[in-house]
Amino acid sequence: MATSTPAHKHTDLSLKEALYNHLVLPPQLPHREDPNLVEIENALIDRVLASARYLRDIHEDSARPSWDAVCRSIQATKGIHFGGRVDRSVLSRELNALGENDFLIVHVQCQNCALYIRRSKDPVHGPSIIFEAFEASARNEEILLAENALQWDFPGCAVAVPVATFFDEGFIDGLSSFIENASRESIKDFSAHTFKAGATIVEYRNTPEPALISSMLMGFLQSNGRRFAPKLLQKKVRDDVCWKNARSPWRRLPYWLVLRVAISRFLSQQLGGEVGRAEYKFFIAHLLADFLLGFQGADTKIERLDYLKKKICRRLVKLEVDKERAQSPITVIQIESLFVRLDPWLHRAVDAASEFIEASWRRQKLNMEKKVPSLPRQASPTDVCLDLHVSGQCLQSILTGWAKPRKREVELSHSVGVDEAAKKHLNSFAQLHFELVDSEKDCEQFCAEPPSTSAREQRKIIGQASQRIYSYLDKAMKVYQNNLQLMSIAILNVMDLWVKIDQDACRLYPLLREYHPVFHPNMLDVLLTRNFDDMVRVQRIQLYLQDRIAGCERSVPDIFGDPVRGSFGQRFYDESPESDQLKRLHEDILYKAEKMRLAKEKEWKAKSRDLDNALLIFVLPR
Repeated sequence: MATSTPAHKHTDLSLKEALYNHLVLPPQLPHREDPNLVEIENALIDRVLASARYLRDIHEDSARPSWDAVCRSIQATKGIHFGGRVDRSVLSRELNALGENDFLIVHVQCQNCALYIRRSKDPVHGPSIIFEAFEASARNEEILLAENALQWDFPGCAVAVPVATFFDEGFIDGLSSFIENASRESIKDFSAHTFKAGATIVEYRNTPEPALISSMLMGFLQSNGRRFAPKLLQKKVRDDVCWKNARSPWRRLPYWLVLRVAISRFLSQQLGGEVGRAEYKFFIAHLLADFLLGFQGADTKIERLDYLKKKICRRLVKLEVDKERAQSPITVIQIESLFVRLDPWLHRAVDAASEFIEASWRRQKLNMEKKVPSLPRQASPTDVCLDLHVSGQCLQSILTGWAKPRKREVELSHSVGVDEAAKKHLNSFAQLHFELVDSEKDCEQFCAEPPSTSAREQRKIIGQASQRIYSYLDKAMKVYQNNLQLMSIAILNVMDLWVKIDQDACRLYPLLREYHPVFHPNMLDVLLTRNFDDMVRVQRIQLYLQDRIAGCERSVPDIFGDPVRGSFGQRFYDESPESDQLKRLHEDILYKAEKMRLAKEKEWKAKSRDLDNALLIFVLPR
């Protein structure tokens, strides 16, 4: 799903404006990645934690312990992620202190993957730690191809590790070290790639593959536990890719999706499918309404505030529909209870936004209202006088035109003769024409010179003719522009010089005669010649082109054809006098490329060995 917005200059948004884009996903979005993603993530998790505490405080039933666990887990998750990276010491401490009803969220941003970690009691396999891994952000091409939202199933894979194995000495420390290193290093093998100039390069503007976590880490965990098949959560994922004159495109915050998926899964597992889903929807409604109250300000755009208000109202209507469609009486009772506790607060937030929008609209109408001043009873002296700003100068020139001119006293020594003044005027106007006529005469004399038999002289003539073409075109385009007859003269002179170049080039390299000269004789039929001599020149050039075309094969293209078998480039490489020199150059290029490839392959193997040694620290307990 791509939003087409008009091109505009990039401006740095405030923290609230940037967070609004990620929470609400309005139609108008920035065209570059936010420069302060860490600050946005911190502000986001603070609001998530505040809304979770509010939901915990209003409950006095069986759902309160679940919301208390959500608050503890979100607080722990906030401590794990520091500066957009995972802190190993904090993660190790939280994993050791993971309670029976708690969970942890680990977002490995560099690997585009998230882990949802919780405890589980299995009657057959006993207590275990569940690791659920899922992708945090879709690829750019998937979002651009989607007409609306993406339909995703969470998690992508899950593994259960026995509690005894999990709390073995060195297991948690090795796991924490692996996750911290993965969150700090972007491995090119798992990054997005693209093809440019026949080579594969890393595409930093796209999201990387989560295979380092979802495949490698989960494989290590499975070797210490077992594959687990949890109940899947189906969710519509809405995102966008906006990019205009920027290094990286704007994408919705993956951390926001990770938090929503983890909280939704935990509530569904603790309270049941329908009740947990209802609790989650009220939680999102409260978070958006709380943001709506804080979003109102003097610099707030009314349309953005109205869009968020309507989004909250649509969520409340959907909750009413869910209550009517609920299959369990417990779900109906829980939704009604939440409406009783939250509905007044939500309506106050919506009403406050509506009043703010109406007040802003009234102020805007007052500013747009045209003020008509009252007409005075008496005119002031300045009102009965005409300034004549436009016509005053014209009238004054008419009056002074009939006056007798004053005699100017000019010294004879400074006077300029009529002939000299006319010459200066003529030179300033016709200097370009004089230079152009001289260039045309020089071109005609140059083309009339007899051909040379020396290869050195032929190369010299080709260079001189090329310089004359550039010099002549630079002068002719300034004078002959928009005049068909004069432009015809310019084309004729250029073609005369081209014939001179082609003749000497064919003598130097006879292989050129076997290829089409690009130009056709009928191209010159449209020229407007000025006299008989020019017509003779046109006919001479056409006859030369006709002879050149007749001397080459029909199936052979011109020298600018693609470099395939039989092309000019291939044959020149194999048959020209410079063939040996070109082949030596080719061999040098291949030798240097092979040498660089072997060096890079050696470096790659060394780096791979270092990575394998680092992974052994995690596989083998300390």
